[in-house]
Amino acid sequence: MLPDAPAVSVVVTCSGSRARVERTVQSVLSQTYAPTEVLCVSVGPDGECPALDALPAEHAVWWRVVGEGAAVSDSRAVGFGEARGDYVQFLDAGDVIEPDKLARQVEAAQETGADLVAGSYRHVSSGGKAAHRRAGGEPPWLALFHDRLGSTASNLWRREAVRSADAVPAPRSRDAWVRMLTAGAVVAYADEEQTTVYAWSNTEAERAALERDVRELTAALNHCRTHGILSPEETEAAREAVFAHVRRLADVDFSAGTAAYRRAFPDGYVPSVSKANTWSYVAVLKAAGFGAAERLRRVKPVLDREVTGRYRSLASLEKAWRRYSGERPSKAQSWARTARVLAAPEKVLLFYPEVPRPYAVLYKLAVLAGYRMTSDPEGPCDAVFLWDDETRSAVGPFRNDEAAINLRCTDISKEHVSAVFEGAFGYPVEVDPTTYEGRVVKKSDENATHDGEVIDCPISADLVFPGYVYQKAIDNRRDDAEGFYEYRVPVFRGGAPVVYVKYRPVGARFKAFDGAEVVAPESVFSEEERSQIVAFTQALDMEYGELDVLRDRADGRIYVVDANKTPSGPSRGFDLEQSVKALHALLPAFEALIAESARRLPRAAKPGGQARRQNGPLARVLSGVQGAVGAGRRP
Repeated sequence: MLPDAPAVSVVVTCSGSRARVERTVQSVLSQTYAPTEVLCVSVGPDGECPALDALPAEHAVWWRVVGEGAAVSDSRAVGFGEARGDYVQFLDAGDVIEPDKLARQVEAAQETGADLVAGSYRHVSSGGKAAHRRAGGEPPWLALFHDRLGSTASNLWRREAVRSADAVPAPRSRDAWVRMLTAGAVVAYADEEQTTVYAWSNTEAERAALERDVRELTAALNHCRTHGILSPEETEAAREAVFAHVRRLADVDFSAGTAAYRRAFPDGYVPSVSKANTWSYVAVLKAAGFGAAERLRRVKPVLDREVTGRYRSLASLEKAWRRYSGERPSKAQSWARTARVLAAPEKVLLFYPEVPRPYAVLYKLAVLAGYRMTSDPEGPCDAVFLWDDETRSAVGPFRNDEAAINLRCTDISKEHVSAVFEGAFGYPVEVDPTTYEGRVVKKSDENATHDGEVIDCPISADLVFPGYVYQKAIDNRRDDAEGFYEYRVPVFRGGAPVVYVKYRPVGARFKAFDGAEVVAPESVFSEEERSQIVAFTQALDMEYGELDVLRDRADGRIYVVDANKTPSGPSRGFDLEQSVKALHALLPAFEALIAESARRLPRAAKPGGQARRQNGPLARVLSGVQGAVGAGRRP
């Protein structure tokens, strides 16, 4: 860092698991703009901070523990009180910043004279789902109402401006932003997504945070109206934003939401009709009030799902069978056959927690085999599939889960797949990027991100970023050197009925396809390799899924680089004839998989006429409406 460069203090709240703290520590160590000091605020009665244990010796001199035993709610204030930098970066345990985050935001602050640099960020829920939150695009006060002023961790804060406005950001609160803007803070936007924030909340914490959001945004709106800060159009947009937060609160706690509406809008505010506020919702809101409109909003999805949605589902089933059956039926024949399948009391597949989308392979196989699909674990079924699209499954127990296919396949992260591969095949695909010499593929540990990048190794430790794996770059060029090829292997209890050979063009190795074909497994894999694939899927507890397999021209070996337990397809690059051929080749293995699940099911779970009638369409509509209306009643 240059002698006259601004000093940056990083405040880290040391709470939660050691792994979360170490992940944050590593991202700070990776910064290209080194902070002047890092203040680890120890939370809890023991006054310890596991972050320091993870530090290389050469870095320990500018790290120190402060506020031993501080409460989580006070941790940022404690750290800020000890900070001496021109700017402050706040981080909670688990937050991750990209290596050039501080460099880019310090530069933006210096160029604009900003007191607050608001950065875009990636928000990962406790269930593992990621959402991208963009900062900027509108004036700061309006950005406040639209959640576009970044997060505590994604922003860079000028220490003196925070101190003079008394605006140290508190957990799950917008008060610091309001205080900064009220004090006239200059705001700059950093559009690049440089921060990943992980949510560790529960329903009660979410309710409290939403109540605080509504209260603080209402106060901010009143301030803006009193001082004429927003134009009439911007004021209306801000009111709609506050109204949207009230509705979110009502989703979590109906009584709290209705009370918040009365406090925020004593004049009985009614928003204009929009995609979020439909004409029917607005009409009921005008005529009968917020509570009635919210009850309608709960009933409507039930009707959509059970009536409109049932028709759409039927049309999707009909279209899939007509397209992939290979029989070229007329539309009337196809509709009649689909209606018979849905009306039959037998042949029911339970997919939990959700039914596959029409583009999934198992959806098409279920249609071809004449099975009705449901996600209701209380109804009768012939077989059970755990259908969870997350990299790391966190699905709780459900009825007859002991019969579920893939129940124990709970981790398909690249890191875990690489470890299982090495155990099954006896040689590694993942490498240490700080010692390996050669080309390496760097990619996200999460599934289905398609962000592979080829880099040259070795690299220094500060360039090794958490959340990524580093795999040996496989030389899978085609013999004609006009592109690359790979094997996509559908597996059913270890066996592979067919293999898809997929071709990729030069220059789009990780994204595009320019052709594919269906081949027999024995034509591309030796008997030993097929046995190793079986051993791999057994070790991964994958009873159904697809594997991405590459063969290296240099050593002739195959490498499993990815696994997917909810595959779509059969494959991009196939024409209709190839898709039909592949699906029909998979059908016997699919039926065998159903038979295996059926053997695990207790007799009482299997379909019967009385159970079918008790779980019929009309019963589900009435039950759904009753539950939705009941959810909107005051306790």
